[in-house]
Amino acid sequence: METFIGGVGSEKALVVIAAEEGGRVRLIHAPGNHAKALKVVFEREIGEETTVKTDGHAGYNATSLGDREHDAKIQNKAKRQQDDHLQLLHWTASNVKRWLIGTHHGGVKDRIIKNYEEKTNS
Repeated sequence: METFIGGVGSEKALVVIAAEEGGRVRLIHAPGNHAKALKVVFEREIGEETTVKTDGHAGYNATSLGDREHDAKIQNKAKRQQDDHLQLLHWTASNVKRWLIGTHHGGVKDRIIKNYEEKTNS
């Protein structure tokens, strides 16, 4: 799942949220939500043997996922209320946004995010 975090309007950062079944959650800054950008994220962060569950977004396809097993479910509002396929990811996005507002009072700036990316990519 992807969400926009921080900033105002076009200054927001696109973040892909991935969770292991019964395990940890990863938040990964992505350059875009199209197949080529998502392919970079998957190659770097998600194992080849992983089953990927998505909401049916067109960017999650054979180009971006490679040989990974793909479980896509397009859910309307009524189906999500019964059993949300990506509930943990929705909670994560909501909690991260609340944490940024509550703890940092909107003080996380683009410079801080870029410094973190430079450290993790080197």
